[in-house]
Amino acid sequence: FLSSRRRHTRYGTVTGVQTCALPISMQKQFKITDYARGGPIDRFIGVCVKKTPEGHYKLSQTPYIESILDRLNLSDCKPAATPERAGTAAKLRATTSLSVTEREFMRAVPYREAVGALFYLCRATRMDINHAVSEVARHMANPNPTHWEAVIRIYRYLKTTKDFCLVLRSDSFNCEITETTLEGFSDSDWAGCPSSRRSHTGWIVRVGGSLVAWYSKKQSTLAQSVTEEIGRAHV
Repeated sequence: FLSSRRRHTRYGTVTGVQTCALPISMQKQFKITDYARGGPIDRFIGVCVKKTPEGHYKLSQTPYIESILDRLNLSDCKPAATPERAGTAAKLRATTSLSVTEREFMRAVPYREAVGALFYLCRATRMDINHAVSEVARHMANPNPTHWEAVIRIYRYLKTTKDFCLVLRSDSFNCEITETTLEGFSDSDWAGCPSSRRSHTGWIVRVGGSLVAWYSKKQSTLAQSVTEEIGRAHV
């Protein structure tokens, strides 16, 4: 990958003659570091990279989390062991009406800024907050104090786990395809949303034991049975 200091853009591997021509062409326009040609990498687009003695790579976003906590004045918030409450208490209902006091309170809190800052975390290295972020993001247009409490809980959990790392094993990306194992896992709940009664789907993909992709979202249609809901989770 090529890292540009001027713009946060990622460039994948290009086959053929373009592989050599692309870095040379970009070096004429931007100040870049070509990690593919050697040189240690310690940070890439806000993600800290640390290589272990065994050759594994640990990806974390500790400085990013600390900067968000400081910006939102949450550096001294109480720690939490989980990103959301367990069971039905974690299900957030849509806002029906707000009192004058609640409306004034929500105007004063940076709800959209706080939720927006979580998107990069849950897509880059922190799959453990993916479901919690999707829940609070669903109410961006009309949040209420309960939704804000859910956002604060995510940050309380991040403060506790800010040093958590995503580990990419050195043997996960062996060039011999026959020795690389591709695994996929999916799960869902049935009628988990208290407002629409739609199910929620989550899946992860591992290559050679290393987590490389994950996703969590509410299904677009209403499932009439557990069998139908599970079938949609695998699609």
